[in-house]
Amino acid sequence: MSFEGLDSPKLKRFQRKITLLSAAGTFLDGFDLTVIAVAMPLILNQWDIGPGLQGLITSSAVIGSFIGALWLGNLTDKFGRKAMYVIDLLAFVVFAALTAFAQAPWQLILFRFLLGIGIGADYPISATLVSEFSSTKSRGKHSTSLGAMWFVGAVVAYICGILLAPLGPSAWRYMLLVGAVFALIVFYFRVTLPESPRWLASRGREKEAEEIMLKITGKKVVIKPNTNKKQKLSDVFSKSLFRRTFFVCGFWFCYAVAYYGISMYTPTILKPFTNGSQMMAYIGSGTVSVLGLLGAIIGMNVVERMGRRPLIITSFSGLSIALIILALNPHPTMVFLVILFSLAVLFANMGGGILNFVYPTELFPTSIRASASGLATAVSRIGSILGILVFPQLVVAWGNSKALWLFAVAGLVGLIISVLLAPETKGKKLEELNNEAISTPNEKIGDEHEKWLSLWSIGQNGNISDFTDIKQTGFDGIEIWAEHSCSKEYLNLAKKSGLKIGLHLPFHDMNLATPDKILFERTHQILVEWLATLSHYGGKHATIHGGYAWSSEERDETLIRVRERLLILSEEAEQYGIELLLENLIPDSLNYCHHFASNVDEWIELIRFANMKACLDIGHLAVMGNDLETTIKQLGSYLGAVHLSDNDGRSDLHLLPGEGINLSAGLNGYLANQNFLGPIVYEINPYKYSLKEIINYILMTKV
Repeated sequence: MSFEGLDSPKLKRFQRKITLLSAAGTFLDGFDLTVIAVAMPLILNQWDIGPGLQGLITSSAVIGSFIGALWLGNLTDKFGRKAMYVIDLLAFVVFAALTAFAQAPWQLILFRFLLGIGIGADYPISATLVSEFSSTKSRGKHSTSLGAMWFVGAVVAYICGILLAPLGPSAWRYMLLVGAVFALIVFYFRVTLPESPRWLASRGREKEAEEIMLKITGKKVVIKPNTNKKQKLSDVFSKSLFRRTFFVCGFWFCYAVAYYGISMYTPTILKPFTNGSQMMAYIGSGTVSVLGLLGAIIGMNVVERMGRRPLIITSFSGLSIALIILALNPHPTMVFLVILFSLAVLFANMGGGILNFVYPTELFPTSIRASASGLATAVSRIGSILGILVFPQLVVAWGNSKALWLFAVAGLVGLIISVLLAPETKGKKLEELNNEAISTPNEKIGDEHEKWLSLWSIGQNGNISDFTDIKQTGFDGIEIWAEHSCSKEYLNLAKKSGLKIGLHLPFHDMNLATPDKILFERTHQILVEWLATLSHYGGKHATIHGGYAWSSEERDETLIRVRERLLILSEEAEQYGIELLLENLIPDSLNYCHHFASNVDEWIELIRFANMKACLDIGHLAVMGNDLETTIKQLGSYLGAVHLSDNDGRSDLHLLPGEGINLSAGLNGYLANQNFLGPIVYEINPYKYSLKEIINYILMTKV
């Protein structure tokens, strides 16, 4: 794809316009969902409504938003961002106006429900459009501003309540009508926006996407056809995406239970402490909303510096602590309630309340981005409904203090989900995240390619039980390190367990680069003996390092020796039916010696000369500073195996995939483009992880 133009500073003004008009939609969401809480005391004064009917009026828009998010989010992926972006505003205008003229509770419930469909639709539509037009560096800030504007809308709802309350018994009608006026203004400006070029490209409409890119950037670009498999909504439950789906739906559900329950009933909870003053209840509730807005603004301004993961964990931690303190106090004062509610919503909105506009649009491919976001929104509406409908019943049964445990538990569950599952997406392009989404480590290994484990990861104390566990976990083969003192015993155990066998040849003492001929002859003899042993056990491939030489050695002369010796060894390996693989090493600059090969060009030259295959160590490649996709293209048919691990891009840490900077992002697609058929070998640090931890990781990502 060629959307780099969207990262240009020259587009800031256009991107601010997109963000502002999208944020205007979430402003309306916040206003319309909150204004009913402001209007409810006045509605109760005018109509004889019991707790059950009150709950339906309060929750009808939320119930409608469940349907709108799920249904119209899917339609947004089918028919385009712009069309649905405009249509859902019509629902705001029409049904917000009709709620103001409702003559009976059932009418108010119906019109609020229909308004809710538009509200639910706007979450995935606006968030998706903003993410697809934003630059990589500012996408988090732009997307979180949508969440911040939701709380602006909530604050404005309280301001309207304070200003319009003096108009008498019908003041609630004017409060609801204001939402229709705001929506009409936003609708007028939204019709001027273009379609998302990323969506057009995902639908095979590259020419239209190129025209829009030319119009907004002033530069002509060529957008290549999307070769990735087109996703469908059901794919959010696939092996590669379920973890993300569970995380996004889970944290948003927990946030919604806590936040909506608090925000919808704050005036009602505070009223008994105001000596019957409705105005004081509004002021107290408005204060809570203002602190919620402050939290959203804080989150919006730190999301690109702090990162998504630390922010959401901090958010749920603060929310949970504040709610637990509230729940533990059976006799609070008005000031205590306002302060603790304010802290709760400040922390909630600092992370969960704004990252719900970020994570769903970053973690799913373009073809299902709005659908997945709509699904997450719909699940969150279930949480909202739970908080709204269940809380009043708990208050009746237990009292306010004990009922608040519902929200506290929701916060704690959200914290656990975030700690276990929240990924870091800061600084990554949507296309990079797309590749990660359709190509998780487990899918790469478990589906298209054989999954192997390096026996370096098991250490030197393995037994038959370990090998059985490895086989039952789903690994196809084992790559045994010949340098282990128990390597020959491991060969027997691997064969008994029914695992395929590969060998990592000795490379520390057995040095192909040595200038000492006697030492090389001994090295060569031992390597050939290992090739013969591997052949005896039915092994098919052996991995080798090219060797090391002190920096005092002449590098070019040493390279010639390594080339010739690799050729000899490769020919002998062929006689045993063994495919010899040369692994890439870290650069010379990171040690006091020459490494062969320490750059990609040298590596490929050695492979071709010696008629070998390549073993691509992804961790080494990152330290070398080379691009994964480009390197795989360069290797082409010479690629024989992949060593998979993660690191920080600077040190050879051999972390589990996803625990560093996710070096393997997009690997499945890159390998598929080269028709790669070889094994992918987990090469994980045994000094950091136990075999059990590695197996648990595989099982956890296998859902």
